[in-house]
Amino acid sequence: MSYAESVRLALEGEGIPALVSYGNLGGLPPAAITVAVLNDADYPDAVNIIRALDPPVPASAIRMTGWKLFLLIVIAAALVTCGVVISY
Repeated sequence: MSYAESVRLALEGEGIPALVSYGNLGGLPPAAITVAVLNDADYPDAVNIIRALDPPVPASAIRMTGWKLFLLIVIAAALVTCGVVISY
């Protein structure tokens, strides 16, 4: 929610009226929070502003994150296994 509000504030700071929709936060499964640009003509500029806020993540960073997650899962599994073995 805070990220969506930050995007809305960035857009409004550039003179593009926008609103945040929290319509289905109580539903299961939870729905996405959306940021809507109120004027269709402002949409291309809004996309450029949002892209400037979040530059693309390099593929190498994604691969590194995947390896870190895999390593974390392996370590957690080993700790759980050791905990089970020790308790017997």
